[in-house]
Amino acid sequence: ISDYETDPEAARACANALRAREVRTGGSVLSREAHDYQIESGPDGIAAEATDRWYRCLLSETRIETIEGDEAARTLRKEERSYSTDGFFNLLQLDEWGAIDPVTGNNLGNDERRTVWTYAAPTDPDSPRVGYPASVTVMTPTDPTPHSSRRFYYDDLPLGQVDAGQLS
Repeated sequence: ISDYETDPEAARACANALRAREVRTGGSVLSREAHDYQIESGPDGIAAEATDRWYRCLLSETRIETIEGDEAARTLRKEERSYSTDGFFNLLQLDEWGAIDPVTGNNLGNDERRTVWTYAAPTDPDSPRVGYPASVTVMTPTDPTPHSSRRFYYDDLPLGQVDAGQLS
């Protein structure tokens, strides 16, 4: 992982990525967005030539703040999303945070959500089959009890395995 703040080559990978914006809609609604990125790079190691290096710009966090009404009587909704991925750039976890009290900054409760993905492993270790979800679970970050859970089976194989990638 490179830092686009200090690595000029990595900075070019994220040169066109949206970092922040502010949008006013409908007169009394203001929305601010900020996005953070992580940069994957490769190949690593002393033997890697500079011309062989590659960089990928991956969204790692989004923060959205929406203010409705005038400053004195405003209501505030703040959303934050944090992402984590695996070595194949599959989404592993998405944390979503919601409404806050505009005066205290405290969280207003029951609108947080965590979604966790697991992926099926190919039956052939040399197979290019990656990115097939085995399960998707939605829960509250403070309580691991699932609100919903889906499992995916492929090619009449046990859960967590994939061959041709056909849902069964």
